[in-house]
Amino acid sequence: MDYQLFHLKDHRHSSSIHLLELIRTLDLASSWGIFPALFGLGTNELYWLVLSKETVCPLQSDGIQLISQSTLRPTVRPEVHESRQKPGIYVFRWFEVADQHVDQVVKLSGEAWETFEGGFDTEVQGLFTVSPAMQVAQVACGMLLVTWYRDLSVWQDSRAPDPEAMKRFTARQALLNSAVPIATRLVIADV
Repeated sequence: MDYQLFHLKDHRHSSSIHLLELIRTLDLASSWGIFPALFGLGTNELYWLVLSKETVCPLQSDGIQLISQSTLRPTVRPEVHESRQKPGIYVFRWFEVADQHVDQVVKLSGEAWETFEGGFDTEVQGLFTVSPAMQVAQVACGMLLVTWYRDLSVWQDSRAPDPEAMKRFTARQALLNSAVPIATRLVIADV
């Protein structure tokens, strides 16, 4: 199952409220989630993740810019391909990683999550390869990790995971050229 990630910006408004209203006029059956910014994106930007092989953004409106669009291919997660429903913080962590390291990044991540998730009110939502690589903060990112946290205090606490998870995260970090985290919140599509 492929996903499409749309990074959208509303040039006519200073917040993402108008964008959310426009997206809600569309058929949201295939929406994995709509994620306005907390920090790392402009207040008038958002990520919209759709379960689809479509290559055209279904949102066309004056003043709305499609900043980027990428096809995401799941690796070990998500295991269930359905809309996200859990309110909280969703951190999009973009990885710049050489192609030859992708499989090892996936392996180390899956192993680290075995102990990481049990220690905090958090859950990894997806680890994807990105095609074409997305430009994030002047970095060409070829992987995306999406993690749910109950709130920002849980995110802060999770910076010190158990030693086994930390060992694997450190090994994973050594394979990356760069990582860019962006915090968002989920807007439940059927609200």
